[in-house]
Amino acid sequence: NCSGNGIYGGTQSNLTIENCMIEDFEIGVRLLDGTNNTVTNNTLKRNSEAGVAIDSSGSTISSNTFISNGNKGLDIGGTGNTVSNNTFTDGGCGS
Repeated sequence: NCSGNGIYGGTQSNLTIENCMIEDFEIGVRLLDGTNNTVTNNTLKRNSEAGVAIDSSGSTISSNTFISNGNKGLDIGGTGNTVSNNTFTDGGCGS
């Protein structure tokens, strides 16, 4: 029904989200104010606002597949983040 967060990391640091299928939420993965988080090798599908919304520093978003996410596939803020080898299909591809 596209509401809420699939995975909410809040202000956690050193969190790894890996090998998940996250679909049909408002935001697939939401991370705020933490550091050194990793989001890798996930499929984020049909999330109405964003596949991943992250506002942290020193985090890595890599090798994810974003499919048909609403406004943005990836909404990223903060500094020193690394984004690599992600695939975006039928939806927003950045902020």
